[in-house]
This record gives sequence, C-alpha cells and structure tokens, in this order.
Amino acid sequence: MPEPLRHTGDIPRFDTYPGPAEREEWRAERDPERRAVARQQALNQTAEKIGTAIGTAVNAVSNVRQLPDRLQEKVQDIGGRLRDAREGMKQDARDAAAEWKQTAQQKVAEARWEARRFAYFKPFHVIGAVAALSLAGGVALRIWRSSLE
Repeated sequence: MPEPLRHTGDIPRFDTYPGPAEREEWRAERDPERRAVARQQALNQTAEKIGTAIGTAVNAVSNVRQLPDRLQEKVQDIGGRLRDAREGMKQDARDAAAEWKQTAQQKVAEARWEARRFAYFKPFHVIGAVAALSLAGGVALRIWRSSLE
C-alpha cells in the first residue's frame, strides 16, 4: 500500500498561485460576461427545476380531479358488462326453457302416437286393461265408502 502524501514545511505550497484549470475558473469568476452567463445558466436550471415541480403538482391535482370521472366511467363500464351478462343469461335461460318445452311436446306426441298404435294393433289388450282399472277403481271406492260409515 502506498504511503499517503504528507505536506511538510520544507516543501512550499503555493496556494496563492492558481494552476491552469484554476486559472480558467478564476478568469470566469473575474470576467463579468462569463459571470452573467453562469448566472443565467444557474437561473435557467433553477427555473427548470421549479417548472418541473409545478408541472408535476399540476398533473397530480388534475389526476385527482379526474379521479371521480374515471371511477364513474369504470362503474358504468362494469355495470354495462353486468347488464350484458344478465341479458345473456336471461336469453340462455329462455332458449333452454324453449328447448325443454319443445322436447317435452315431442315426447308427448310420440307417446300419443305409440298409445294409438298399440290400441290399433292390440284392441283386446286395451279393453282388458281399461276393465281391470275400472274394477280396481270400483273396489277402492267401495272400500273407502265403507270405511267412512
């Protein structure tokens, strides 16, 4: 590790004599035109910082002012989506009910057709079934009437 440079009294330090880079700074400090340019640049930088800060604040305030409108738009958008979904579900339910109704009507029509066909091809079976049901109904009514007395 190198040893740090130490200033001793035997090596003179010429602080009063500026070096080449320091001379330019010194000249800039002494020259009124350069001072005016430096001041103008510093003023411009400060103005830019102030303008940026004010612009940011204005944008923040305008965003806050627009927040209720944006929220209202979002609520309306969500409400519209819900209405559309509700209408779609209603339409789906209507379609399903219509389909079930059509299927039920078709099955009833098929059952009627099969009953007519069965009665046409086997009339004695139908007459026997009607007679058996009538007899069972009559017996049930007689038992019911006798239980009421």
